[in-house]
Amino acid sequence: MDSLWEEPSGREAPAPERVERTREQNAELNRRLVAQEEALSRLVVTGEAVEEILGDAAPRDARDGGMRPCAAKQVAGSIRNREAQVTEPRLA
Repeated sequence: MDSLWEEPSGREAPAPERVERTREQNAELNRRLVAQEEALSRLVVTGEAVEEILGDAAPRDARDGGMRPCAAKQVAGSIRNREAQVTEPRLA
């Protein structure tokens, strides 16, 4: 009977470490995602500012190829949602 109990406990021992490592990786990925979404948001705002300043003087493809203000709002909302999800890894 000892071998029947030893096998599961042998696999169970490293499991908390794997869970903690995965949480840490997830937190780091979330931080990186937030940073990239913030960079995208800044690009959207810059594009909108250029479009506003240049108006009709902007090349046609520049006016039509960029993100619209509603997209900027979606990006900003996404950033706020991601920031709320980023949590520090829980310690066992």
